[in-house]
Amino acid sequence: MTRLTESKSEVERRNESLRREIDILNQDKAFLSRENQTSNDKCKRLEDKLDRTEMSLLEAKKQAEKYMDRVLAANDDVKSKFDMQYTKEIEDLKDRQGKELSLAKQNLTDLYERKVDYLTDRKDE
Repeated sequence: MTRLTESKSEVERRNESLRREIDILNQDKAFLSRENQTSNDKCKRLEDKLDRTEMSLLEAKKQAEKYMDRVLAANDDVKSKFDMQYTKEIEDLKDRQGKELSLAKQNLTDLYERKVDYLTDRKDE
């Protein structure tokens, strides 16, 4: 009977040990499940943040491109205005030169005619 009692006692100890092991494993499982859920939540938040950051980056790139287009358009406008002003100034200079040349020509013609008249008058006297 002692043997039977010892065997029974051994089985009960083993049973109690297994029960404690199951309790510890259940606690571990619950803890790991909570940790897994926390990690999944954190992963989801980080993915959402990444998506928002990527969208923000795309928006910033679009905005930068828009500003670059504006700058280039403004540069084109400035260049166009400069070219127009430059062309106008060149035309004004050509006109002024033409007028001055015409005036000098007229003065020379007048001078020549006076000289001819003077010489003709001198010859006649």
